[in-house]
Amino acid sequence: MIEVKDAPVPPPRPAGGGRRPVSGSSQLSVRARRSSCVDMTVTIRRVLCVLPLLLVAVVAVRQREVLAEGLGLVTTARWPWLLAAAGLTCLTWPAAACTRQGAVLERLPGRRLVAAQFAAGAANHLLPTGLGASAVNLRFMTVCGLSTARSSAALALYLLAESVGRVGLLAALLVAFPDALPFGSLLPGGAPVGALLVAGAVLVLAVGGLAAVRRVRTVVAGFLRTALGEARSVHARPARALALWGGALVFPALQAGVLVLVARSFGLAVPSAHLAVAYLAATVAVALVPTPGGIGSVEAALVVALQLAKTNMTNFMRPQQQLTILVQVGVSYDSDLEHVERVTKEVVAEVMTEITGAVPEHEPAVRFHTFGDSRIGFTVILGVAEFSDQYRIKHEFIKRLHRRYREEGIRIPSPARTVALQQGTVLIPSQRDGAAAVDDMTTGRPV
Repeated sequence: MIEVKDAPVPPPRPAGGGRRPVSGSSQLSVRARRSSCVDMTVTIRRVLCVLPLLLVAVVAVRQREVLAEGLGLVTTARWPWLLAAAGLTCLTWPAAACTRQGAVLERLPGRRLVAAQFAAGAANHLLPTGLGASAVNLRFMTVCGLSTARSSAALALYLLAESVGRVGLLAALLVAFPDALPFGSLLPGGAPVGALLVAGAVLVLAVGGLAAVRRVRTVVAGFLRTALGEARSVHARPARALALWGGALVFPALQAGVLVLVARSFGLAVPSAHLAVAYLAATVAVALVPTPGGIGSVEAALVVALQLAKTNMTNFMRPQQQLTILVQVGVSYDSDLEHVERVTKEVVAEVMTEITGAVPEHEPAVRFHTFGDSRIGFTVILGVAEFSDQYRIKHEFIKRLHRRYREEGIRIPSPARTVALQQGTVLIPSQRDGAAAVDDMTTGRPV
């Protein structure tokens, strides 16, 4: 006889999709882990925010002499021009924000967008050109709710519009001022054409190799479809298209204007159009070189502009050679020029050896050059080690030279002005030298 046993009945499944209820202690543990992760993320973000400031502080301490020289130069600038340059600098952030808004359909928060452009400009000085601003704006758009694909497409559209606007503005200025940038004088005689061709061939092969990978082709094709879709949607709305392309033109124009105003504040005798063309050309070129944004382009523009002005190509912010400064002096016609030259050279030698920033080995030089109305003019050549030292050295030289001339009886005449009066008429005053006045007195003519 076979005995049949009932199969064991499985325990009833708990409610909630078969998951066992979690005890209170487990829930507290999960919450604690999540809270610790959030705290860690916040801490990391704070450290990353403070890290650039620490790096800037370290650089400032190590380059404190350069900063001191820079502040000394700023004190010699004309403040109205500097204030105007600061105003244009502030306008670049709304211009960039306008261009960013034009690249997306959704309305972005205005104040936060302008603040993001300020942060993007600061990040551009720490990372290679364009990467800092791109990273900040990509993060900003994703936080505002745009997907990563759409944020990347909007970023690509912005970069395209900004590049087209910059190159277009440069082309327009070159057409208006064709002599502003002589490319032939800037290129070396034996340009490495072979090396450039090899680099171009390597680049083409690299792009072809990446295109042969199916996964890469799929990703690139998807990105292009998204980018083209965003571009069509943006240009279907005139307000967005105007913001995009208008901001792309205004932004580089404001940057060039800042450089022009700064040059005016320091009295650089360079045409404004030449400075603007040099800056735009430098920023276009520096976009291809992984250098910190805003540094290499500005310095390159200054050097190019100085070369265009036919001046000495010296980077005054980081001089690598000794400089000379000229001081114009004049003495009376009854002076012994040999004595004047000897005394002046002695004062120059004294200043060169005793004043900080001078060049002790500089050979004193005096060059007479002009018979003026009331004086014989000459130039004194002084040597300085740094550009910012010239003001202190010139200041001390003039004081010592004036005191020594008084001790030696050498007279620095002031312009003589005589007034000729006749009965019933008053003649127009004219500037006369001492010899002419003496001649009038000896001949009996009215003086």
